[in-house]
Amino acid sequence: MSVCDPILQQWRYCRTASADATVLPDGCRDLIIRVTPDGRSSLELCALDDRTRKVHLTAGECLIGLRLRPGASVPASVLRQLRMEFATGDDHERMQMRLLDAIHTHVRLNEEPIAAILETTSVRAAARQLGVSPRTLHRYLVSATGRAPSFWFDLARARRALAGLATQADLASIAFLSGYADQAHMTRSFRHRFGHTPGRFRKNEALMRLAAHPGLSG
Repeated sequence: MSVCDPILQQWRYCRTASADATVLPDGCRDLIIRVTPDGRSSLELCALDDRTRKVHLTAGECLIGLRLRPGASVPASVLRQLRMEFATGDDHERMQMRLLDAIHTHVRLNEEPIAAILETTSVRAAARQLGVSPRTLHRYLVSATGRAPSFWFDLARARRALAGLATQADLASIAFLSGYADQAHMTRSFRHRFGHTPGRFRKNEALMRLAAHPGLSG
């Protein structure tokens, strides 16, 4: 078990009126305690998102989230047991402590392959840094995270570009520094992954605040 805390961020989101929340692809999986207005709770493990999506919350509903570090994996047997406990329990504070204990005991971080991807520019370079073959790296990441190395490389590049939007740099420079072939390449990637061009994204204050939340560092 790594000494690194598997939890990147804890968050809480409650609504007094029904609304849709925007979720950006960030390379993280969130364990979410969903508490309904009548006090019932359930446990969800979010998938790794390819694209921006909307999550609907009803009035009075509350989400308590534990964002896991990029690459973290939760054993299926542990998740099944936790879901059963949440379905029958009503002490939300105790259940949250139970979840924290399970995360620190059972979650696997897979830091080395993710770090290699962030530090290199190709699957072959990352595999060489790790001392394995590209095929071995592919098999490992698919098994551990459900995603191939190409997913992680593409997302890391997009997240670098998102960080660049928070600076004064022009879009062409951001594209170059993020690893895109040119600005047009970055624009196509943004439309696919975030639903906006980089220019429109940069002008949207709400989206820029979301982009600043912890996630894959790019």
